[in-house]
Amino acid sequence: MKRKFFMMIFAALVSFGAFCEEMTIAFFDPILVYCTPDEKNWIPTVVNNALVSQVNRYSDLLPFDSATITTTLEQIKKSEDAAYDERMIIEAGKLINANYLCYIKVIKISKLFNVYFNIINATTGVPIATYEDDCTMDDLYKSGKDSIVNKAVLKMLEEDLGGAHSVKGIEAFKKTMAWKSSGKDVTKRDNDFRVAFLPPALINCDNVWMRELLPGRLVNAFFSYSKITPLDQGVEKGAIEKIKMSESGIYDEATITEAGKLVSAPYYCYAAITQTKPGVYQAYFNLITTKTGKPIAIYHISCSADWIRGIKDFNVVDLAVYTMLTEDFGGEYNNESTESFGKILQKQLKTKDISLAQEKSSQKYTVYEDKPYVPPKERNGIQKSQTGGNSNGGELSDFRKRLGL
Repeated sequence: MKRKFFMMIFAALVSFGAFCEEMTIAFFDPILVYCTPDEKNWIPTVVNNALVSQVNRYSDLLPFDSATITTTLEQIKKSEDAAYDERMIIEAGKLINANYLCYIKVIKISKLFNVYFNIINATTGVPIATYEDDCTMDDLYKSGKDSIVNKAVLKMLEEDLGGAHSVKGIEAFKKTMAWKSSGKDVTKRDNDFRVAFLPPALINCDNVWMRELLPGRLVNAFFSYSKITPLDQGVEKGAIEKIKMSESGIYDEATITEAGKLVSAPYYCYAAITQTKPGVYQAYFNLITTKTGKPIAIYHISCSADWIRGIKDFNVVDLAVYTMLTEDFGGEYNNESTESFGKILQKQLKTKDISLAQEKSSQKYTVYEDKPYVPPKERNGIQKSQTGGNSNGGELSDFRKRLGL
């Protein structure tokens, strides 16, 4: 009896030890795309601090040693001269002892930000929780129910991770956010249907932000509304770089097809966006078998930049993913959220704003063009000189226009 009791205690300790090992999460600085120098100064600190704080407060996941993360990133930079992107973060995550890694990608397009949160299995590089949304600058540092960080943390902890790492205090957090639980279990993913998400081919496109925006949006849509398993997100970029180095370096559909054959997944997915005239695009979404390069699901639509960028919570990626899941695959890979997702899409498609957006872009979604950074004090000095009747007022006015002030 005693032996059985001690064996039970030992087994419990082993289980507890294994459980504790799964509690470490490494946080990486956000990836910032098309952001102004001023935004690059404050976004990493403000947004990442809020993310670390909320995950620490409402989960049992322990933040990983930040000094080790910094050292690992520096080692990768020295050995590969790598850019700070998803691939580099995932490579660093595989080298450290954390169980999970977490990062944010912020893409600035005009006055809006597309923000993509990712919690990834640090061993495999595969996403296990995602959140993607559009927001204003204020939403990046707000608190309470308007905070995009709060929305992301709640969705990832409660829906994607099924509350496995949530702590008691999260109930009060749910009330603050007025969050309604779906009561569904974590989606069981089909590991035989693993997909690599490659950046889109852009033909004659002015809006280069699409290349940054669409892969993350495709990952989020398939992750949230299907049983399909995303591949290690660092692998795709490595495959494309090999193709670019060995051939002409032109990034087009042929390059993507060759890169797709190099990735260790049965399938890969990408978009091909062709601009037919200012503000109007032909969008092809393709899900392709790696072995043959033949498509198994295709969605084609004529759309505007507004549809691709997303207006009023609607974007053409969601429509493409839902159509491929329900028509090409006949619902075989649907999860518990697919049906409600379809109802939301149908409701949005009937609105006047969505219908108009398909035919013509508002032209408000332009990429930020890098301009000389002028500190606030100097900006005020320029404004005072101009309004003070200075003889150089015309020159200052031209200077301010060049700076976008």
